[in-house]
Amino acid sequence: MYAGLVDYETAWTLGVLYIIGRILYPLFYVVHGRFTFFFEHITQVGYAVNGTFILGALIRGAKWDYVEFSKDHNILTQILGACLGVFTLLPGVGITIPWFIAHTVMDRKRAQAYSASVTPGDA
Repeated sequence: MYAGLVDYETAWTLGVLYIIGRILYPLFYVVHGRFTFFFEHITQVGYAVNGTFILGALIRGAKWDYVEFSKDHNILTQILGACLGVFTLLPGVGITIPWFIAHTVMDRKRAQAYSASVTPGDA
């Protein structure tokens, strides 16, 4: 939608950045074997890219030229895009926070059960 309605050149750049983040995400999980805040620099980039896509669509929907707006407000556009992407999840906070806690607790229990079941000779 962004590429068709807003700007295909920035869509390509943002899309590649998003894909790189998606490729790296599982590798960060492999390094730690569980979710940690080590993921944040990958997830926040993805949120910022999505927020920039949303911002561009909203500005275009308001009949403004997003490319001109972003040239005139370079830093503001980046901040607004990142904030929009990150804080779009706020309506889901009622679900997100308990889900995060449950995921963390279950993941740690799984890791403890696995480490307890592995004998020193198995490793």
